[in-house]
Amino acid sequence: GVLIKEPVFESGFNAFRSLDEELEREANTQAIAAEAGLAPRVIALETTPGKSPQLFMEDIRDKYMKSNEAYTEINTDDENDAFKPYSSVGNKTDVRLQTAQQVGELALRGVALQDRNAGNVFIHKMTGRPKQIDFGIADQVTRGSREQIEALMGATADGFSAAGLNDIGEIFEMTVMRLIKEGDFESAFDVAKQGFSRLQKIKRTSDLQGMG
Repeated sequence: GVLIKEPVFESGFNAFRSLDEELEREANTQAIAAEAGLAPRVIALETTPGKSPQLFMEDIRDKYMKSNEAYTEINTDDENDAFKPYSSVGNKTDVRLQTAQQVGELALRGVALQDRNAGNVFIHKMTGRPKQIDFGIADQVTRGSREQIEALMGATADGFSAAGLNDIGEIFEMTVMRLIKEGDFESAFDVAKQGFSRLQKIKRTSDLQGMG
């Protein structure tokens, strides 16, 4: 089976696109992420006159589950331990870190992905590695543009925060924003890429030696 999605408009976002254009844009941005292994594959985009367009994508529910389901307490049928966290899917903070790293990677590939929440992040049931769904609030951005720089900066700052490196994240974000305000996009992009490269070296939130 496949997951099916119909377009849902966010207030104030891409308000002038038709339903067909909106879902085609979403399919294209998701295809970029899928090629990188960060999202389910797009199976088909169907547009039928008189009907709402539909996006068909790979069904990943046999191996993945929503992160908001993985970290709720579940009944284990054990009278002495009736509820405990789902324990086979890794660390919740690591999922947040890895999600930021994936969003940053997408920014480098020219996709500014927003709206990351527990319902839009699936995690592998065995490894805990996240996969991104719902590209309804995403756009393709031009290399070196302000939009790309800000997307990469935001993902990197989120990743540093997830890793508990708030001071580094704040200094990094302030530096990039100062360069953007000065109109020096080339330097801002270089600093954003350097910060993201540093973030990528963190494999786990406990793997922080030498990062301070």
